[in-house]
Amino acid sequence: MQRLQAAGNAVKIATEHLVRAARQAIDAEEERMVVISDRMVSGIAQVLDAQEEVLKKERELEEARVRLSAIRKAKYKDRPAGHEMSPDAPYYSDF
Repeated sequence: MQRLQAAGNAVKIATEHLVRAARQAIDAEEERMVVISDRMVSGIAQVLDAQEEVLKKERELEEARVRLSAIRKAKYKDRPAGHEMSPDAPYYSDF
């Protein structure tokens, strides 16, 4: 049970970090103006940097989803017989 609680806390912390990072990214985006370089190489580099940032955030989000799914499955596994809720269901009644 302690491992499940530790895993739950880890997902909670990871989710909080992801939300904080997303909010910071939104705030930073609002504060800065995008200056697109007229030079071909610099423009391509800007696009690649932006794509890299998006992929990084998507990977972080996917990792958080995997951790959340693992916690839900572990919680489902520990439930007594008779509970028919899916381990991937978005909410449990005892949250």
